[in-house]
Amino acid sequence: VNATITAATGDFTEYGIMFRYRDENNYYMFKLRGDGSYDVELFKDGKLDVISAWQRSPRPEFAI
Repeated sequence: VNATITAATGDFTEYGIMFRYRDENNYYMFKLRGDGSYDVELFKDGKLDVISAWQRSPRPEFAI
């Protein structure tokens, strides 16, 4: 996936990609913040399960 972000308002602006989407209550989400941090979440039966809590990317070019 290639993406270009055209506007961001700060370090805590979040962008996400949903994947393995089954319905509005069952999917995964990869999120990236303006400071380069990311997390991975699972929504199963409408309940949130954090697979990987927020962590800083070791690659500074991932900062938005």
